[in-house]
Amino acid sequence: MPLLVPSPLDPKMMHLVLPSERVSVHDVILPPTPPHRLQAALAGMLEEQLLDDPADLHFAVAPNAAVAMKTGSTFEVMVCDKAWLKSVCDKVQAEGHTLIKIVPESAAAQAAGWNLAQFEFRVQSRWSTQLKAILRAVWQAPEWRAARVAVLVIVLVQILGLNVWAWRDRSALDAKREQINQILTQTFPETKVVIDAPMQMTKSLAAQRLASGMLDGKGLEALLAEKSNLGGAISQINYANGELKIVQDAGQRSAP
Repeated sequence: MPLLVPSPLDPKMMHLVLPSERVSVHDVILPPTPPHRLQAALAGMLEEQLLDDPADLHFAVAPNAAVAMKTGSTFEVMVCDKAWLKSVCDKVQAEGHTLIKIVPESAAAQAAGWNLAQFEFRVQSRWSTQLKAILRAVWQAPEWRAARVAVLVIVLVQILGLNVWAWRDRSALDAKREQINQILTQTFPETKVVIDAPMQMTKSLAAQRLASGMLDGKGLEALLAEKSNLGGAISQINYANGELKIVQDAGQRSAP
């Protein structure tokens, strides 16, 4: 049966010691492999050596595995039944213990720094575990009920306040948009449908100026009027894309 041994650094933190008969050791050689692919690589490498389906087994690599993969050297892999290990860990934690390490029974392996708490059995840090325990106690303890209610009320008020603020901003924006639309329809009654008020207002104003004979600031007539003070004879006039270029007779420069 597995044993629970208090950590030398903190008696409240436990090491789970697995019996030797529950763990098998294998030698492998692997090229450098990313952590998220390591389990699959180990399963493929050891599949012929294992009696059980690799999917039902838990793999743990030796502390020197990373260095060994870089140098192409052999390193050890410990294998045990995954369902059995999970049931043991669940029972230990259900009894109120905090696991920080899973080690083999072999003293030599322990001295080498083996820890089978890898991959899905990787244990959380001490501080993370303690924080979760504190939060769970606070959330469940009857004496903290008033504080929990107060926190819940504060959160609800904040959410409600944000929604009210967003509603006010949307209302103000809609009011401004409606005001612009009214200016358009009142100034230019021929506009029946408002799609883009500023653009429609610009087009209607340009059409109105054209109908009344007013010069468009970018039209040919307006630009010619601006250049009327040029002296000398003009040999060529170019007008394109709202720009006017006047070419005078030889000896005189071009006027932009």
